[in-house]
Amino acid sequence: MLQTTTESKDASIALKGGVVNFTDDAYSDRIRCDPPPASIDGERLARALLDQAEQSGRGRIVSFVPPAVAEGMAEAGFSAEGLMPEFYEHEPCIVMAAYPD
Repeated sequence: MLQTTTESKDASIALKGGVVNFTDDAYSDRIRCDPPPASIDGERLARALLDQAEQSGRGRIVSFVPPAVAEGMAEAGFSAEGLMPEFYEHEPCIVMAAYPD
């Protein structure tokens, strides 16, 4: 895929449970979203990020999320790529990723 820009832009998605901020990073060919509120439905978040990646032509999505959000993201096709114990105070952070290309 030919990238015509190396700029990054910050944006947000309003979902039930809160607003999620993300970065559309053309240089790294990815959408990065972290940390979403724990009240966010992980599956809806995953689908919204997949839509954003498709619109932007990005080949990777990565998000650092709490376990409750990770479960829903996995249902939408995301994979767990890492775990950081006690990242969110007393709760682990799970690195979730998808490759929509």
